[in-house]
Amino acid sequence: SYFSHSRFLYPPLVAQFFRPLAFLPYRVAKHLWNIFSLALLAFSTIIVFRIINTKPGAEPTLLCLIFIALFHPLMAHLERGQVDLVTLALILGAIKLIPGSNRNKVLSGILFSFASLIKLACGFIVPFLLLRRKWRVLGGYAIGGAFILLVSLSVNGPDAVRDYVFNQMPRISAFASWGVQNGAAEGGFR
Repeated sequence: SYFSHSRFLYPPLVAQFFRPLAFLPYRVAKHLWNIFSLALLAFSTIIVFRIINTKPGAEPTLLCLIFIALFHPLMAHLERGQVDLVTLALILGAIKLIPGSNRNKVLSGILFSFASLIKLACGFIVPFLLLRRKWRVLGGYAIGGAFILLVSLSVNGPDAVRDYVFNQMPRISAFASWGVQNGAAEGGFR
């Protein structure tokens, strides 16, 4: 490898979710991940129809399926095995739960926190929740965050969490997967 660091940008706990796939042959893991991703896409589509309070008939469903099939970024997403459909499903599930009962509001916040675990930028939902005074959703977000931290500390250990927060996150925010602070001029190669 040309890189002196991992190009995996996610927190250590996220890597634990992918560990079972690593035991499988690449082809099997890739097919399973794509099936999982497409199932999440179907789930997300159903959630969108429920959020907009529409019971899709045959025509809207067919048009939606045609649009999804012709949506070129989806092909790149599947080919590269991206995780964004997991984040999409979590965010849409959280949005769907906000207008519900107090328990659903807390669950919504927990789902937002899991989305933030996968994509840290999802944490930018917090100011909007504050502005809208969604206190129970924010409480759920705090509960989910605390749970994630406790599980991460127990599964990955404090050293891995500390390394990610104080070493990897600053490098990732400055150089993404391409560089390290010392090798930035060479595009991350050493």
